[in-house]
Amino acid sequence: MARFITDESPKIEAAFPGTQIVAFGHLGDGNIHFHVKAPKGADPQNWYGDNIEAISRAVYDRVTAYKGSISAEHGIGQLKVKELARLADPARLLMLRAIKNALDPDDIMNPGKLVPLA
Repeated sequence: MARFITDESPKIEAAFPGTQIVAFGHLGDGNIHFHVKAPKGADPQNWYGDNIEAISRAVYDRVTAYKGSISAEHGIGQLKVKELARLADPARLLMLRAIKNALDPDDIMNPGKLVPLA
């Protein structure tokens, strides 16, 4: 994890000029938040809106190249559902869907948000 932060932070910052990486969180259990801060002076809401997909793809591609995952104890979150579908092992997705279907066959608990649709 330390190698990932050290080696990949400058690459992300170079790919998105003016950004700064802030890595924080759960180092003891192998989970980190890898935050790409918007450039100084930029309106974060507009800047992220224009760049979030490209940033996410760049970061998640690097994370998976290190054999990491894009979620941890918090679940996947709505913003990462497409990326999970793109990057996760198909067998993992099938397992997640099977568990979701077993526990919530009528899809009434947070419908369509926890697991990418088949």
